[in-house]
Amino acid sequence: MAKSNLVSWMGVLMSIIQALVKEVYKLGGDDESIRKLATPEGEDLVKQIAKFIVGVVRPIYNLTVDRTKTLAEMIKAGKYDCVNSDITQEHFPVVGSGKEEKEFILFDFKRNISSDDAIAEMSQAGCEPGDIADLLALGSDQPELQRQFPIVALKSSWRVPGGCLLVPCLCSLADDRRVPLRSFGSAWYEDDRFLGRRK
Repeated sequence: MAKSNLVSWMGVLMSIIQALVKEVYKLGGDDESIRKLATPEGEDLVKQIAKFIVGVVRPIYNLTVDRTKTLAEMIKAGKYDCVNSDITQEHFPVVGSGKEEKEFILFDFKRNISSDDAIAEMSQAGCEPGDIADLLALGSDQPELQRQFPIVALKSSWRVPGGCLLVPCLCSLADDRRVPLRSFGSAWYEDDRFLGRRK
């Protein structure tokens, strides 16, 4: 089975290489243009190609997260129709200070997944989970996105006294844009998305 998988992947890789070489020649490139990818000066280009591929599979968003704002100000900026009353500065303090521009990725695992497994897979892709400030920045910048699918921020959490651990997310119900809380310990569904920030 392992040999069969290896042969299959070799076929896929050869197809990708052939398609890439063909497009390089179409654009006026030559053999040296291809060889450059295997040199130290080609590292940046390889990174750009990889980022583009990941961007096709996992949407990338460049966001400014303004941590000079209070949580209430972040919520107001997003113009949400409904926000869980337990999403307060006390339960979800904004961590950090100042404004920062970061690259964020929406992870779609296409299967039911636990929070711990989602975090592990994000880490393998060079990301950490987004927090509530990141989530609200996304909701403010891309207000229609949550109408397509729920978006979860696994880094910020609050434990109900004597109860479960809750995390914030963006979603839609009856066309209302909402910021509810969901259980960290429950399995997430395949239509859920997870906000990750580049490390």
